Order: sequence, then structure tokens, then C-alpha cells
Amino acid sequence: MTESENEKIVEKIFESWNQHDTEAWMNLLSDDMTFVGQRSTYGKEGVRENREFSTFPDSKFRIERMVSQGNTTVVEHNMTGTHTGDLPNMPATNKKIDHRIVSIFEFEAGKVNRWTNYFDLTKRLEQLWPDIYKEVQDKIRQK
Repeated sequence: MTESENEKIVEKIFESWNQHDTEAWMNLLSDDMTFVGQRSTYGKEGVRENREFSTFPDSKFRIERMVSQGNTTVVEHNMTGTHTGDLPNMPATNKKIDHRIVSIFEFEAGKVNRWTNYFDLTKRLEQLWPDIYKEVQDKIRQK
């Protein structure tokens, strides 16, 4: 596949995510794909189970920049949403979130075979739990 075709697949992933059409974007992932997140790695069914619809049901992604080379596409995108669902050991805050994510998509046979996400966890903490964020920052400054 060409770099342009890979970019179109990435655009379809984000479009279908924004429409909450899980099956549409799941069909763009290979059956043996690997997802690498901030704290975990899992396969295709793990992606289905761990998507953020339940935590941020109104989540939307906006592509800011996309660069491709060979079978790899790197995307800088922005996520917005409201934290209305619980995270492990972190109850819902009903607060808005707005932060950047960098995703690296690797393709094989016209589907995503590896998807790696990087984001600023500190920014998320600051937006969702500002008291905890301030406490951590104060402790860092004291040292």
C-alpha cells in the first residue's frame, strides 16, 4: 500500500471513532495486531474492550498532523471529552479533557498491525484531578 492509502486508513479510524462506530474501525485492524499504550499492551480484542468510549463517551479526535514513510504513519491528534466513566481506582470526575496524543500506526497487508500511543499523562492528571496535580507539583518544588 502507498503512504497515501495508509493515511486514508488512519483518517477512517478517527472518523469512525468519532462516530462511535466500533466495527468500522475494528475492521481496519489486523487480527494479530498489537496495541501499545502508556501502561499496557494488548491485541485486537483488548483494543475493543479498552477503548475510551465508556470513560469519555463524548470523546472526539481531531488530526493535527500526519507524516508517513513506508508502512508507518505518525499522527499528532487532539482528544476532547468528558470524564463520565470510571478508570481503574479513579472515579469519574465529570470534567472536560483536552490534550494531544501521538499515535504511530504500522501497516501490513492493508491493515493496522501495530498501534502505539503516547500522551502527556501529566496534562491529563492536571485536567481531571487538579488537587492531586497541585499536591504533586508542590512536593516536587519542595525538593
